[in-house]
Amino acid sequence: MAIEIFLDTNVVLDVLFERPERYAVAGRQILRFCELGKINGYISAASFYTITYYVQKNRSLSETKQILGDYLNLLTTLETSHSSLETGVHSLFTDLEDAYQYQTALAQESIGYFVTGNIKDYKKYQVPQLPIVTPDELLTLI
Repeated sequence: MAIEIFLDTNVVLDVLFERPERYAVAGRQILRFCELGKINGYISAASFYTITYYVQKNRSLSETKQILGDYLNLLTTLETSHSSLETGVHSLFTDLEDAYQYQTALAQESIGYFVTGNIKDYKKYQVPQLPIVTPDELLTLI
């Protein structure tokens, strides 16, 4: 049975723009596991907007559409509920966008890991039911 993970925006951007290289390598491996059905990957709709913005700035429209179509086939996009936004606004997170991402993942009970390259902004806010790991840590765990 495939594990279910939520990918923070930076994981996808790290892969697309190969930054930093070690996260890009681990991120590519995670996406490969998604492609093989070993991992069910989720991102938020808000992440998809951000990814679109950065890809479109750096690639042609046809390349952008191809890349985004590939990601839509690979990952499941989750909407962020009003409740998740409200919880994020009233959380202890200092970066509210991070709070929204984490609350979106937390609302999907089947998700087992929140994967981010920006671990320092999340670690002190995590709850036991949704561990926060780097791409490298996830690969070690699975």
